[in-house]
Amino acid sequence: MDKKAIIEETEKYYLPVFGRYPMVMELGQGCRVWDNEGNEYVDAFAGIAVNSLGYNHPVLVKAISEQATKLMHCSNLYYTEIQAKALRVVAEATGMDRIFFANCGAEGNEGAMKLARKYGVSKAPTKYKIISADESFHGRTFDTLAATGHDYYHVGYGPLSPGHVLVPYGDIKALEAQMDDDVCAVLLEPIQGEGGVYVPPAEYLQQVRALCDKHDALLIFDEVQTGVARTGKWFAYMHSGVKPDILTFAKGIGGCLPLAGIMAAGLSSASTFLSVVGFSVTSDIFPVAFKDEKHQLHTSRVIMLAVGIVSLILAYLGLGGVRVISWFASTIIAASWLVPGVGSILSGKLSATGARWSMTAGFLGFILSKCLVGFGAGPFHSILINFLDPFFIGLYLSLAFAVIGSKLRPVTPEESAYRDKLLVLPQGERAAREYQIDRRYGWLLIVMGVLTTLFLLLTWALPFNGLI
Repeated sequence: MDKKAIIEETEKYYLPVFGRYPMVMELGQGCRVWDNEGNEYVDAFAGIAVNSLGYNHPVLVKAISEQATKLMHCSNLYYTEIQAKALRVVAEATGMDRIFFANCGAEGNEGAMKLARKYGVSKAPTKYKIISADESFHGRTFDTLAATGHDYYHVGYGPLSPGHVLVPYGDIKALEAQMDDDVCAVLLEPIQGEGGVYVPPAEYLQQVRALCDKHDALLIFDEVQTGVARTGKWFAYMHSGVKPDILTFAKGIGGCLPLAGIMAAGLSSASTFLSVVGFSVTSDIFPVAFKDEKHQLHTSRVIMLAVGIVSLILAYLGLGGVRVISWFASTIIAASWLVPGVGSILSGKLSATGARWSMTAGFLGFILSKCLVGFGAGPFHSILINFLDPFFIGLYLSLAFAVIGSKLRPVTPEESAYRDKLLVLPQGERAAREYQIDRRYGWLLIVMGVLTTLFLLLTWALPFNGLI
């Protein structure tokens, strides 16, 4: 087909969402392209910031050709070697913890904002505001359009998605004026692209980071255009010394293929969990007479550090995925809390010492046996994998130490009186509707926990280990 025929055929069928130059491109090599009339051009756009290796780079062509002969597409329901390698390379280059691949920059930014709102709404129903910058560009999907700071992209598409606020780029006072506890994320380009290749003031990104930390908001960097070594480092944010909570990438990462992704730092949402654990231990499990709140805070932070280290070790061992996390969480709670929790309700012989020993033994038994499995320690690994799940080890130890602790240090008159005060209620209060609701709610939680553990055990853990 000649140039005229190609243009006419395209215009006849293609939805006219953007204008085109009257040029029909046919061949590319390095940074040059040729149209179908033999005219040569230097492509200073690199496609649209996509062709990071130029056109038809032999290494890229070879890699694509070899992979195409093996597997061109595979569902994310399955594992592939090429994805595992790509994840490792990207993680090592960025220092981020988790990566999700997408098809384009708009998909990546859309996913990043969904993740941020998931985080925010989990803290408070009103924590869903996202702040982005004037003159920014984040995509043409509906939510990314609302985050984009160019009015001409918005014309004809109103009303836009709610919850988006725009502020001048590089103006920390303007951002501070809009920041509050309802903000779940700040979305910025480390260097604005369509805004005019605008480099922010020297301390701006550090100041944004501090504001996000102050208001428990996530910091998202859109590096769709600035990423993949275009600024001298793998990503532009690396020049600032500021690490985002979420990083999006696309365009140049694929070299010519539609490839994008979202990267997330692992401890962004773990801080709340660690705080709860630390203060729960000092306030509820092992309450002692602290000198003051500062002393309690220090002790809680030590516990948080210890739990964080254990979590990192377990993460290093490869614990990942929703089912793994669900199984791990439910089993560690069941192994350490089931016996003292149920025993304190049903038995008057479980002492405070027995309960503490039970929780400690159940927790340590589960964790240590889980680590033996992860490190593949000799015969223990085979025994634990094939015959005895760490959950049962923790549960049996919890039960044994509950009995031993209660025998060695029986229930004191004070403990018995305190238990009676909690469990033996006046008839009027026992008949109250609130009491009945609370009692049913407590038993419902216990039943749901047991059923969840059994479900995961029978449908995933045992089949995964080849036991059923």
